[in-house]
Amino acid sequence: VFGSSVYVCGYTNYQSSLPSKAVLIKIDTSGVIQWQKGLGITGGIMSFTGMDIDSSGNIYVAGTYYNSSSIGHGVVAKYNSSGTLQFQKLYSFGNSDIFFSLDIDTQTNNLIIGGTMTIIVGQNSGLSVLLDSGGNFISGTTYTRNSGSIFAQFTKAVFNSTTKSLYFVGKTYESPVSSGYRQLIA
Repeated sequence: VFGSSVYVCGYTNYQSSLPSKAVLIKIDTSGVIQWQKGLGITGGIMSFTGMDIDSSGNIYVAGTYYNSSSIGHGVVAKYNSSGTLQFQKLYSFGNSDIFFSLDIDTQTNNLIIGGTMTIIVGQNSGLSVLLDSGGNFISGTTYTRNSGSIFAQFTKAVFNSTTKSLYFVGKTYESPVSSGYRQLIA
């Protein structure tokens, strides 16, 4: 919610004959769609899963693009308040990357991304990425719980600009298999 509008992000339903597109929709308080934007790349599947709005009304969205080989790349796009695309960028840090969340530091307008990165098939690390407001890479960090952990992901990144604290919520999957999933707060 920003001003008198509600913004929704996600993706269109994938069909074998049509690629999935990431979507961003602006809806007014009466429930009327003001505009809707689709973003995709031929031969792949793209989805938006995280979104935040800066103080000027620019909308930043994060998600994932899967190419025809099912390799994931993080994607970030910026739209102005009228829905005009300002930029879209793909990011690749490991063999496959998934961006789940995006949060804006209100003091610096830097973007904080939470996700997961696959280094080798079957072993993932939690991934945090810091970008400037133009989508340029500043820094990144990975998280692996311990040597027995075969899976970790950050599903939400939240930055508290008052305390300058960064929090991640996610999960790890422990080995052996009988250990199962564990919730993660970092």
